[in-house]
Amino acid sequence: MGYTPPKYPAAIPSQTGETPDLPDRIDDLDWLYAARYNELKKELCAALAELGVLPKGSYADVAARLAAIPNPAAPADGDIIIRSGGVWARLAKGDNGQVLTLVDGLPAWTAPGGGGFEFRTGDLLFSTNLEVPAGFADISTTYNNYFIRISNAGELGTGGSDTHSHSLIEANLPSHSHGYGTLAASEESAHTHAVGSLAVGNEAAHTHAAGSFSAASDGAHTHSYNTPQYEVEPCLDTPADSSSSWQKTSATTGSSGAHAHEITGSSAAGSSHTHSLSGATAAGSSHTHTISGSTAAVGSGSSFSGDNVPVWLGVRCYQKV
Repeated sequence: MGYTPPKYPAAIPSQTGETPDLPDRIDDLDWLYAARYNELKKELCAALAELGVLPKGSYADVAARLAAIPNPAAPADGDIIIRSGGVWARLAKGDNGQVLTLVDGLPAWTAPGGGGFEFRTGDLLFSTNLEVPAGFADISTTYNNYFIRISNAGELGTGGSDTHSHSLIEANLPSHSHGYGTLAASEESAHTHAVGSLAVGNEAAHTHAAGSFSAASDGAHTHSYNTPQYEVEPCLDTPADSSSSWQKTSATTGSSGAHAHEITGSSAAGSSHTHSLSGATAAGSSHTHTISGSTAAVGSGSSFSGDNVPVWLGVRCYQKV
């Protein structure tokens, strides 16, 4: 199989076998072909590209740098390499739920809330977990239905109420009106108003039946005959007046004096309707009317209560002992 340089870094050129990739050459015996020179150059450039510029870094040489690479014993998945005591060391993985924090300046796995901060006696912990953590006491009953208030004045304490009550005064009321109640208008002095230009109009065209109307005399009286009328007729029978051949045939009545008749009763009920008045009353003398009574009662006049408790999330309260 022919040799095609460069093989590095995928492979290293072979130096063994009957046809090595880069065979040895003997002075004064072998010819030096340009192809061999180019093969060596390609392999050398490939090696330099793999190592990069200054592969030793800050170390004395590449070997020193390679020796400094951490190589902890018995490594396992999840382990972390840390620098401790001037050398690289292995930090074994922690347990589920633990967090990585600093303890005395070095990384360490600890339980949540541990590590660099420790709860002090009296500190409160709020949690939705019903299990009391180690070193804490459940004081949820003591502060049941309490809310948290931030205060920078004096000692911490408790107070307040879960309900409140308010009493309203007139200045607190919004604009409103009252019903009529028992209000009534009375005269300042006895008086009447003239009809003026008031007129009654129909709500709709209609008539009233006669109903129980009846005519009555203005007083006991009679009507007499007057202005008798006569005409000549043959007297076949004995005339009423034997002294005359004239017979009275008709007469007109007349009143016994100026008088009037009045009608009493009421008209028959018709369909439901109303009459309206238009115009104005005649102006009378200057006067006023007073209103007595009281407006209709509105509201109870009592204070009202409200609930201070908003939408909430219940949690347990634990205290460091």
